[in-house]
Amino acid sequence: MIPIGFKEEDFFYNKLTPDQIYSFYDEFSELLDDFSRTVDQDAEIEAVLPVITRICIRIDQRKDYYMYYHSENGRVMHMSHEKEMALWAYWVCKYKPIRFKNEIDEEIFFQQNGCTVSDAFASYIIISTVCANNDDRVSYFTSEIVEGLYYDLSNRDFSKEAIIARVSDLIN
Repeated sequence: MIPIGFKEEDFFYNKLTPDQIYSFYDEFSELLDDFSRTVDQDAEIEAVLPVITRICIRIDQRKDYYMYYHSENGRVMHMSHEKEMALWAYWVCKYKPIRFKNEIDEEIFFQQNGCTVSDAFASYIIISTVCANNDDRVSYFTSEIVEGLYYDLSNRDFSKEAIIARVSDLIN
């Protein structure tokens, strides 16, 4: 539904400014730093910056889409932080922007965990989002559940909506 005050022909996507991209990247980097401390290997993890920029843009486009199609009766709707983080997880799985600097370390990680480091990072994003502000949820994520999440994100096809729904289900 088109929000009041917008005409369909007037609505267009406003590209992110460099400052907005840096802001997205700061949040992403913070999560990646936290995740890096959970990886048992001493290997160095790197992020492919142009791919992360593409992810930032995709998420921002989805936020605009959400606002445009879900706002009604003069009330502007904004995407929740949880939905945004679910989209981060989706795009990290899709584009695989996180890797080890040494390819041998990537193979060792895959052999030990059954997924790439990008898939594990996407799992970390989901887990940290679900457990934010609720320590009781941490106990849900046993090693078996985490391994299942690794498997699912590495081997199954998920839509953006399915990942968003899964995060919402885990939170509620």
